[in-house]
Amino acid sequence: MKKWMLLLLSIFFAANLLVGCTSSDVAKQEEPAEVEVKTETEVDDAVDKVEEYPLTITDAIGNEVTLATKPMKIVSLMPSVTETLFAVGAGDMVIARSDWCNYPQEALELPSVGQMDFDLEILLSLQPDLVLAHEGGLYSAGDKLDQVREAGIPVVVVPNSESFEGVYEAINLVALVTGNAENGEAIISDLQGAFASVIEKVSKISADERLTVWIEIDPTLWTTGKGTFMHEILETINVINGAHETEGWGQFNEEDIIVMNPDVIVTTYGYYVENPKEQIMERAGWTSVTAVEKEQIFDVNSDTLSRPGPRLAEGVEELAKLIYPEVFNN
Repeated sequence: MKKWMLLLLSIFFAANLLVGCTSSDVAKQEEPAEVEVKTETEVDDAVDKVEEYPLTITDAIGNEVTLATKPMKIVSLMPSVTETLFAVGAGDMVIARSDWCNYPQEALELPSVGQMDFDLEILLSLQPDLVLAHEGGLYSAGDKLDQVREAGIPVVVVPNSESFEGVYEAINLVALVTGNAENGEAIISDLQGAFASVIEKVSKISADERLTVWIEIDPTLWTTGKGTFMHEILETINVINGAHETEGWGQFNEEDIIVMNPDVIVTTYGYYVENPKEQIMERAGWTSVTAVEKEQIFDVNSDTLSRPGPRLAEGVEELAKLIYPEVFNN
């Protein structure tokens, strides 16, 4: 059951958990491998050169990958990567996706190679000239990616994103390998501008007025702590993460939440659990929790909030508006 739950979390969070870890492993994940991705300044310098191939990059797991020519047939194995491909202007290069890649609508019209443990035979039959995998999906893929490489197909592993900077790096990498560095840079600039706008608005909230928020990513009380981009989201919107002392992803018990007494509860699983607010309201012993007493329980779009991609600013703004409506409605 625990392994199944971690698999679900890995998929749901666009690979911020490594599937198959124990709960203690979640809090003790090793730092992701350093990725050789161009900085914003380097992207500026490379904009006029990225159309020149062969192009060599070092991916998230330290593999040096050379693309002899511009890729025209790409298979994407992660929702956040698929969204990024379409956002940077490489959507017409994508020929297949994973089951979980549900945005944009054009992606749903493409054939699927399965879940994170993709169907190797189907993938190879498509004869792609690039496979974009994700660091968080490596456990599920097993040795299949090695077999893809052995078939002569380049595989680039996009890094996990544990901060906004990590999100920018992932977007940069996808943009670079598809020859769309300038578009990637524009998306990053838009994200930074949107975050700055939110920060300016919530800066009006004084330290005494800051609310404590419990992010419930699963009914079994998994949440997000330090070292995750979701924690950075909470800091950005000027709230206190109820799990701020936890490293990475962690699981709490009901007594922990009662003692925490959050002002707001945010769930991200309404797409597969019916009426999460009502279920929380009915939990025994939770009637004294401020968020329950005041009915400050909100379910948010898990895709925009949890995927480290181009739509992240939408999720951040939505969450900020729910928690501080008085600030955004003025």
